[in-house]
Amino acid sequence: MSESFLNDDILYFKNLIQDGRDLHTQPKPPKNAAEAGASYAENSCDASSALFTRQQAYHTNQVYDSIRDLLMEDYAIWNQHKYLYHVKKYQAYLSTLEHTEPAFRQEYLQRFSREFKRAQDLGELDPAWFSPEEKERLLFIMKEPNRFYRTYYEVSAGRSGLFHKLKNKLKKILK
Repeated sequence: MSESFLNDDILYFKNLIQDGRDLHTQPKPPKNAAEAGASYAENSCDASSALFTRQQAYHTNQVYDSIRDLLMEDYAIWNQHKYLYHVKKYQAYLSTLEHTEPAFRQEYLQRFSREFKRAQDLGELDPAWFSPEEKERLLFIMKEPNRFYRTYYEVSAGRSGLFHKLKNKLKKILK
């Protein structure tokens, strides 16, 4: 994930606000992840990208706080786009998590979990907007961020987590 990815998301929401002011029509939940916006795989950087420091990782959170502030300037616009906002935020956070230094991943997952639990409590999160895989992963992160970390990222007994195994397999297939 790069700064340009975050800038693209900012521009995406600005254009959505400017060009989509028909506030009478509530957007329908997407049928699949492709309709929801760019998928996690499309948003992630290549394997050679640098790992984020804690400050760089939390920059993603700050950008999404700014996007939220922009959307909330008009409650009707926020209300219309809040579900899409959380889909894109989830995708950005997951990509950030993948590219964050291993020492900060568990901490980042804790905040990831808290933010999405809060959104759910406020009625701003609709699981119907996520693909089945995204929904499953998000609920896992929200419910058990430490177990998610152990399952997908923790290196134990010389074995890498599931994400790293899948990434290595994909590299071999794509070569």
